Amino acid sequence: MGVPPPAAVGDGSTPGDRVARVLLVEDHPLLADSLRFCLGAEGYEVEIAPLRGRQQVIDTARRLLPDVVLLDVDLGEPIGDGATLVAPLAATGATVVVVSGTTKPSR
Repeated sequence: MGVPPPAAVGDGSTPGDRVARVLLVEDHPLLADSLRFCLGAEGYEVEIAPLRGRQQVIDTARRLLPDVVLLDVDLGEPIGDGATLVAPLAATGATVVVVSGTTKPSR
């Protein structure tokens, strides 16, 4: 059973409504594509942020003005610590959800 987009932005069925916009900030392409597919199937508008640099991620969020940002906290190079993006992404008005995971027992 799917979860509907947040009521605050509507589902697009009445005038003035729009589908919730999600920005994915994830450095693993398979996970990013899987999240985009699943969220898109539930009716969300999803974009994957380019990860060529910290400023590019921020600029993408400023351009898209997402409702939600799913932010990987361990982004690898050239960005590194995704936690440094929380404040500037939240400043766009988005709700920032920090996610991460690993299969490495040492972490």
